Amino acid sequence: MEKDNTFYIKKRNRIYPAFLILFLAGILTSCSPKQYVVADIRGSRVLMDSTWDNKISPETQELVAKYKIQLESRMNEVIGEVVRTMKASTPQSLLTNLTSDVMKQYGEKYSGQPVDFAVCNVHGHRSALVQGPVTVGNLFEVYSFDNLLVVLELDGKSVTELFEYFASNEGEGVSSDVQLRIRDRKIASLVIGGQPVENDRMYRVATLDYLADGNSGMTALKKAEKTISTGITLRDVMIDYVKKCTAAGKKIDSGTDGRIIIEN
Repeated sequence: MEKDNTFYIKKRNRIYPAFLILFLAGILTSCSPKQYVVADIRGSRVLMDSTWDNKISPETQELVAKYKIQLESRMNEVIGEVVRTMKASTPQSLLTNLTSDVMKQYGEKYSGQPVDFAVCNVHGHRSALVQGPVTVGNLFEVYSFDNLLVVLELDGKSVTELFEYFASNEGEGVSSDVQLRIRDRKIASLVIGGQPVENDRMYRVATLDYLADGNSGMTALKKAEKTISTGITLRDVMIDYVKKCTAAGKKIDSGTDGRIIIEN
């Protein structure tokens, strides 16, 4: 009788030839991710002109029109009135002052804690708030980014470092709790909440997650010991603020004060 030299593997009362196991293992191995390299790159130029306007499908037009009506209805909703045109600029401006003051107010509301001051960047405002009726769409134009409002806990040393950058940049958006005097692009004096900054004290700062990551030159904010995210965008904060002012019979206004002064 011829001897069977096939190896077998027994599992749960079933016997499998060893060669079958090895065969399946080979298949699985062959299915592993492969490494690819670019063999060739080719390109061409396509002139984008009016000839493409004739190639829009009726189905696409119908779909876009459906959502366009809804979008325009939402964006054209008048939610308040602006007393005067507000633009963003340095060292302080009507628009950055308004934004920062509202940020501080809402930072306290959503974090449930007092906030010492708020900061925003001038160039985060992509348009002006124009005098007259203000719509939801207008606020989308001004606050076009989906930046979230956050509250940071920052030590006094880092706060001073932050305002040293503001001084070198001759201003940014800050709330009315701040009185910063700048001379030769350096801090001449800095007072927050009526008191000089203390290095060993912790300050709560309302700002944007974009700035908390150290963007727009605000690297000092990356040194925060704690970050509280409110989960709401600055745009939604401003929309809510305008609606509440309107409900209370108030118009949207702002002013300039001594929060940032450049001395000659």
